[in-house]
Amino acid sequence: MRIICCAALSLTAAPTFAWDGERFAVCNLGLPGATEAVLRAEPRADAASVMNLAEGTHLEAEHPDPQNGWREVIVQEDPATVSYSGPAGWVHMEFLCRTAP
Repeated sequence: MRIICCAALSLTAAPTFAWDGERFAVCNLGLPGATEAVLRAEPRADAASVMNLAEGTHLEAEHPDPQNGWREVIVQEDPATVSYSGPAGWVHMEFLCRTAP
């Protein structure tokens, strides 16, 4: 009975896919009304500010899906490598341009 139970569970489990992240750079700061991109503690405009981001700052997305127009990201010191130790938070997608991996 145990073998049948475990086999049934393995057939119903959702497949797991590896996600290798997406890279972005801060952009569009010259848009009307856009003065700075802010890394926020939560995905909303009134959340606490973690840091201001300059145009061209490199970021790595933590998850594949945005939340209400916000992406969870990690600030990258070196655009050639990925580090998970930089400041992390949320940036509105209007300030993100996709970059090459």
